[in-house]
Amino acid sequence: MRRIWMGSLVLSLSWMSPGGAPASAGRAGEIVARSTEAPVGGAPIASSVASASAPATLGRPRIVPEGAACPGLLPVSCHEAPETPTVAPTAGRAGSPAALSAVPVPPTPATSESGDEPSTFAIERVAYFEPAAHPLGQPTPVPSQASPVPPPPFVDVGAPTMDWGDGNVEDGAGPPARFYASAEYLFWWTKNDGTPPLVTTSSNPFDNGILGQQTTQLLFGGPLDHDLQQGARFRLGYWFDPCKPMAIEGSFFFLSPRSSRFNIASGPNGTPLIGRPFFDVNNQMESVELVASPLTSAGQLQIQAPSRFLGSDLNLRCPLCCAETCTGGYRVDLLGGFRYLRLNEGLYITEIGQNFPTEPRRPNQAFRIDDRFDTTNAFYGGQIGVTGELRRGRWSFETRGLVALGDSHQVLNINGAAAFAPPFDGVPARQPGGLLALPGANIGRFSQDRFAVVPELGLTLGYQVTEAIKVTAGYNIIYWSSVLRPGDQIDRNLDITKIPDFLDRDANGNFIDSNTGRIIRPVPGVPRPVLKEKDFWAQGLNFGLEFRY
Repeated sequence: MRRIWMGSLVLSLSWMSPGGAPASAGRAGEIVARSTEAPVGGAPIASSVASASAPATLGRPRIVPEGAACPGLLPVSCHEAPETPTVAPTAGRAGSPAALSAVPVPPTPATSESGDEPSTFAIERVAYFEPAAHPLGQPTPVPSQASPVPPPPFVDVGAPTMDWGDGNVEDGAGPPARFYASAEYLFWWTKNDGTPPLVTTSSNPFDNGILGQQTTQLLFGGPLDHDLQQGARFRLGYWFDPCKPMAIEGSFFFLSPRSSRFNIASGPNGTPLIGRPFFDVNNQMESVELVASPLTSAGQLQIQAPSRFLGSDLNLRCPLCCAETCTGGYRVDLLGGFRYLRLNEGLYITEIGQNFPTEPRRPNQAFRIDDRFDTTNAFYGGQIGVTGELRRGRWSFETRGLVALGDSHQVLNINGAAAFAPPFDGVPARQPGGLLALPGANIGRFSQDRFAVVPELGLTLGYQVTEAIKVTAGYNIIYWSSVLRPGDQIDRNLDITKIPDFLDRDANGNFIDSNTGRIIRPVPGVPRPVLKEKDFWAQGLNFGLEFRY
């Protein structure tokens, strides 16, 4: 092809030379003839009017004014060869350009330009096409239209493109992840419960630990500190179809049971004084039940406040928007489903002691009194929220926010018992009721349902160790708008006629004050089950491992 082009160049230049056209035409013909020789390793190439992919004639180059835009200009150099009038035929296969008869090169008509005039021109590049394997005279087919641009590939949010920081970008390298699971260690704390004054002491034994007396001090009452609680959370999800991304995911968490404890015991002589204060509605004054006193008895008192919190949820997850780049991307998903929470707590008070032989009413009598307050809160509701993730290389930051609305089913169980053993190892007499839990009043099972709101917020920082494994650390908080806490269910207003073995009776069976002999009339309706609601929250740090498959 290069030789054909050079032949046309020489032929054009020959017509512009002063020597005339015939000799130059002969030289051009020889060049064209040489161009029909087969190139090394290929078929011969010839110029023919029968070829649709080559020019029909070699004419004079087009003159382009100097300075005009002319893309595709090529510099030209050529060498003269001996004069040859025609192109000799070359052997070749039938139908190929090499087998064609030699075609004489017609002279190009002279122009009006003088041979002495300086010529300023540029040679325009002529595009030649290699002959295709088609019969002579038939042009090479040209596509009727351009190939359509392929659509962009679908980006699966379950298997994000990841930049590993070393110039290699991973896009999942295989089928997109369908399963994802995580396990987290929780290091949380919960909102403290509170109680009314439950234990007092007095440096003056005649003050008896009664609230308001000069030497009385409060030993237990107010906030209950549950300290930090450890636990775990597990999450499992499945994408139904990577091409139509929607997933179902479920999670479960729990905090290990923890209990606040309080213990106090007196010596054999009854010091320090231990009293359990309450308000006497019969006499409308502050009063106390003595566990230990230098004047009456020796004993000990123990308080336990266990707590356990757990929950689970089940959600459908549907992407709202996402974007992938070479260095990361972001994703926002919509969550909607069902949430369940459960909070179990208790407050248990136990006193054990024995009267001194000098005690006037029950000398040497042993006693044990128990009060139990248990609360169970269960939340059932629907929830909706969003979760978003921002990725930069191996690092990711995820936020999760949800709000659940539903029913908070609240149950309160109150129970009490007392046992009194007569001296000299007698058989203990058991009675229903303790001190704060009394029969015919607040002992029993009580329940109620309340509308509740449960929002949750989580912030998680992750690092992608491998394509399938990520380590995480974050913060989480869950709020519950309406629960029962056991310390709030205690009614300090007591009818002393219901307290086991607290009063004596006269011959007619009336309760009397042993100090004054005055008859004490019962007061109905006290103590009562309070069913007081309050809010609750749990928050803390979490450290985990996430796996995708």
